[in-house]
Amino acid sequence: MSFYTYRTTMGRPNLNKTRINITVNKEVLEAAREVIPNLSHFVETKLLEFLYSINHPLTTNFEWGRRDLNSGLRRPRPRG
Repeated sequence: MSFYTYRTTMGRPNLNKTRINITVNKEVLEAAREVIPNLSHFVETKLLEFLYSINHPLTTNFEWGRRDLNSGLRRPRPRG
């Protein structure tokens, strides 16, 4: 069985995620897709940031509730 066949027949693994449907302004969605490669991850991260900001219990039990969400951004080096 080739890799392609395996992936097609086995489907995606369940990562404790659920599918949702949301309604978004078409122009906003098109603009976001131009600069955000993974909208699902982006929305999930923003929801976690909000929950963390209000000290929701869900975020205190997991490491990602305390991580630096900007760690992928390039930071300027200190001068000197």
